[in-house]
Amino acid sequence: MKQLFFLGIIGICIGGSYSPFAKAHTYQTIRLPVYEQQSITEAIYLKLDAFIEAPQLSNGQAFYQWLKDQSISTKEEQLAQVISLSNLGFFASAHGDNQRAIQYYAEGWNIYNSNQLSGFDILQSCLKPLGNLYTQTNALSEAQQIIEIYILRAQEAKRIEIIPGGIANLSVVYQNQGNYEKAISLIEEGLKRHPRYPNLLTNLATNLFAVDRHQEGLKVAQQSLAINPNQPNIYKMRAQLYAGKKRYTEAVQELKQAYLLQQENPRTPQRGLAKTQLALAEIYVQLNQLETAKIALKNVYTRVLQNSVPPFDSEQDVPALRQLFPENTLMDALDLDAHIAFLENDSPGSLKRYELAAYTAALLNTRQRNQQSRLIMQSNSKKRIETYLTIAHASYLKEKDLKILENAFLMFQKATASIVSETYINKKQRQPYRDDALSIDLEQREKKQANWNVEAYENQRLGIPNPLEYAAILDSIDQNGYQINTLQNQLRLKYPALNERYETSVSEVQSKARKKGQTVVSYFMGTTASYQFVISGSEVTFNRLTSGAKAQEDFKQECVQFISYFKDAGQINNDPNGYTQAAYLLFKKLNLPDADALIIIPDSFLQFIPFDALLTEESKGFQYGKMPFLLRQSRLSYALSPLLYLEEDIPMVKHPMALGVFPVFEGTPLELTHSIEEAKALEDSFDGELLMHGEASAVAAFAKAGTHQILHFSTHASGGTLQTPAYLQLYDAQIPVNRLYGDQWQTDLVVLSACETGIGAIISGEGAQSLARGFQYAGVQNIAFTLWQVNDRSTATLMSTYYENLKKTRSRDGSLQAAKSNYLTDTSIPNTKKSPYYWGAFVYYGTTDVSPNYNTWVWWCGLGILALFLALLLKRKHGITA
Repeated sequence: MKQLFFLGIIGICIGGSYSPFAKAHTYQTIRLPVYEQQSITEAIYLKLDAFIEAPQLSNGQAFYQWLKDQSISTKEEQLAQVISLSNLGFFASAHGDNQRAIQYYAEGWNIYNSNQLSGFDILQSCLKPLGNLYTQTNALSEAQQIIEIYILRAQEAKRIEIIPGGIANLSVVYQNQGNYEKAISLIEEGLKRHPRYPNLLTNLATNLFAVDRHQEGLKVAQQSLAINPNQPNIYKMRAQLYAGKKRYTEAVQELKQAYLLQQENPRTPQRGLAKTQLALAEIYVQLNQLETAKIALKNVYTRVLQNSVPPFDSEQDVPALRQLFPENTLMDALDLDAHIAFLENDSPGSLKRYELAAYTAALLNTRQRNQQSRLIMQSNSKKRIETYLTIAHASYLKEKDLKILENAFLMFQKATASIVSETYINKKQRQPYRDDALSIDLEQREKKQANWNVEAYENQRLGIPNPLEYAAILDSIDQNGYQINTLQNQLRLKYPALNERYETSVSEVQSKARKKGQTVVSYFMGTTASYQFVISGSEVTFNRLTSGAKAQEDFKQECVQFISYFKDAGQINNDPNGYTQAAYLLFKKLNLPDADALIIIPDSFLQFIPFDALLTEESKGFQYGKMPFLLRQSRLSYALSPLLYLEEDIPMVKHPMALGVFPVFEGTPLELTHSIEEAKALEDSFDGELLMHGEASAVAAFAKAGTHQILHFSTHASGGTLQTPAYLQLYDAQIPVNRLYGDQWQTDLVVLSACETGIGAIISGEGAQSLARGFQYAGVQNIAFTLWQVNDRSTATLMSTYYENLKKTRSRDGSLQAAKSNYLTDTSIPNTKKSPYYWGAFVYYGTTDVSPNYNTWVWWCGLGILALFLALLLKRKHGITA
């Protein structure tokens, strides 16, 4: 039999020693004698030999399908399967099919790990390339998880020689996340044990350059070159340094030297050569040598797309859509190509290339990815979208081409909470199949995954006190995540309705706005500009709100200043004149139309703006009850995205059951005295159950949530920070927001009557990582929550009125509007307590209801008009009076 492929993969810019394995080494120890009938193990190896003799992608796929069809049960058969999958992964990766390579490696690792196999170098031949492939495809959370498992397993097996390669790979993940200091700390710790490992030194230099510690970086780079002078990455780093100093000619020379070294190394993958060509193209753009840059980009396309069908032809100006596949080098090349087209005043060509880059990004940012990886990609994609909108807006103003408007809106949506919107819709689509065994298994695994992720976070926060326990958690996350992806794929195959695309058009939004008599205002907040789509039943406008970095920064500061008035109760009352000026100025900057019903889709920190507390006119008086708040002009509600705005408006059930969760915390520093008033208001309005004091535990609240249509949480909460997640405080535990991600809620309404439930760290392109988002991610369509630390007494008053109105009208959004209006006109409340601080914190996202009372009134009016018309007709014809 022929020898197996030698397996091993050089890390991304790093990766440790090349560690091949041969079938002669692994196969001879497990080969079974062949008697009258060939064993499955023997058949697998024979098929593998056949593939090696004709190693083509189509043959690899056929071999994989054959493996899937076998009834594999013994450890020998499983090991043969793992070895075959590792070979398939290596071959697919070498031919640029990274997604299929990931599939093969991940399946091989899962089989090896779950069946506790041995006799194969799984670390070097499967885990190491899998971690690197995740890094290459921007699945950074998965990459971190796999590489951490690799390091922990290597430590457990006392394989000291491969640990520095794992440390180097992990540092690349941190570097790609922008966490340079963490990468530096990790590498420096690794160098204490492996001081002469060149890849660690090279990565250290790279990260030192990234934080502007150039002299230290150069010194470390020289140390690395002294150990191994043939390191392309050192030259690429120096090129980066020269480019930062605008010494572009020297940068080009360094990159050419790096490229030469790569070409001399037969193991350099095509992707590595393409990345260096891309770096050269970037420098040529800086030198304004655009034609030379385009030649370098064609070199990138030729190398990256050599295995596409058909392969890229140098006669092509740009790759075709069918040639694209999930690859971040390809995505970056298309972005640069689009920028070159823009510099050449080719707006249509630039827009086309950005659309291709966005398509490639979407292939990378699939639902199979961990949410954390997707958030990082979402943030990176927003920069592209901002540039696209800048070009599209100028082109639309000039040409008035509706196709440009439609495409701009489609691109606009990609930066509007698309991850949480897609997840919400996916969970809703699964509802009809919830009794299916696949759905039941998937839902249980998603809950486990959320809990394990919380445990992993806690271990990381505490500095991993028990490495073995942490390794076990990572193993659980990895294996369970693999099963989740498998179940999702099986469900999509079984139920094609789950494969729907997640985007909507301007015309669809306009159709619903016309039907409901609403105006939708959707925002995009960029680094140098802000944009707005205003969609009513009669027209669509695409507006640029700011022009240039300074104007954008001024706009941000105006938003921040307005938000600062809600830090505590005294801010507005101590400076009412300043507040009224800020509220009116921001109203004008936000370009809000005069409309009876507004749906606001905010972006970034606009999610923290209480829009109904803005002033539609200048106001000099200090009587809050008479101020021209937007609340008085428009019925106002919110949506996370155009996609969720289009969700079906399902009326609230006639007799909902309510679950109230009221820890109260009596006799403690956390005591919420007026929370009891909220409990009474809820109890007076709806049937259901109250969990009071110690009964308001995490277990009880989550266990009972599924049997109630209204969920009300009256407690403490926090929006968290960039380092710590938002959380909800129940009687016995803090529930972090990531605990909610595995749930699937079915409720008519969730009310979070707690501080800062709509506040959280802002992720560019996705918004606030708040508790409210956690519930929406879990499938909650209709939710009312808070934007700051609410006042206990005023909240109780507001909620009492809200539930009274809700019982009468069943209008979830209208009842909140009415409660705020009633609060402002209530003569028993002193003027100082009518400050927007006391009533503006609550916002509502979800279905916009028309109350039954309103429907009845409209019906009777229509009937009356019809009767009057008939009476007039009869009188004219017969002289009969009604």
